[in-house]
Amino acid sequence: MMKCFWKCSSVCNRPPERKGNNIWYFSYGSNMKEEVFAKRRQILSQDSRPVTVPGYILSYAIDGLPFMEPCFATCLKREHSPYPEPRPDVQGVAFLITESEFRRVLATEGVSGWNDGSCGGYRVSTVEAVDYKGNKLSVLTLTNLPKDNTRLEAYKNCPSQRYKKLIVNGAIESGVDPTYIKFLEGQEVYDRSKHGCDQSFALVIQVLFMLPFILWMLFGSALFIKILGRDRSPWIVVRGLYLYQRCVKAIVHPVLFFFCGSGYHNNTTSKIENDKSK
Repeated sequence: MMKCFWKCSSVCNRPPERKGNNIWYFSYGSNMKEEVFAKRRQILSQDSRPVTVPGYILSYAIDGLPFMEPCFATCLKREHSPYPEPRPDVQGVAFLITESEFRRVLATEGVSGWNDGSCGGYRVSTVEAVDYKGNKLSVLTLTNLPKDNTRLEAYKNCPSQRYKKLIVNGAIESGVDPTYIKFLEGQEVYDRSKHGCDQSFALVIQVLFMLPFILWMLFGSALFIKILGRDRSPWIVVRGLYLYQRCVKAIVHPVLFFFCGSGYHNNTTSKIENDKSK
């Protein structure tokens, strides 16, 4: 199901034009993998190199679709880290692309290019990266602030096996430091078997309520990019979907999580499991 989902979400995209100044874009997630960046996003960088961004850490605090694709990667300032244990400086790949190509990146990263916090998702930040030869680069990347997380336990999110594999394989392909790759490999993945209720049922319910959001991810942004020639979707549409998603998270998800356990991470048991353990 997930393979079909991501294949459909990119089928309408066309290669972006190369316009504007060259910029360095830092990727720490699935865009490190060629299959995603070059084939799905259809962006061919002019240069690329593995880098470290001192003072920032990797997190999976961006909520995805519970029970299916629980979360996505983001990076936070170390001073904003909610983790009790220390984490290494985030590493990834700096891609040399044009400003118009970077707008394509933003249009495919969850909030259709509206990165001011009004529609959730990521914010755009300029940070300093250092390549493995010690050269410093000013790069644009996607980050988050503590107030962007609508759930206090978002930092506990576990990625799906599919998503984790994309990030690990992308890091390997790009020549990221093996020590950091071990850190990526050590991230816990979401495991449906650790919860009491049949999560396939919970997934069906969740998909039904999130159908407008899913259909938009599949076809909406691609419609504006290809047919209307827009860099991003209208703000009012993206904002509306964001508010709808928040309503589902506030009303539907608590009921599902009460009976079926968390759809985001593994260390929350359902009420049914708790009753059985008494």
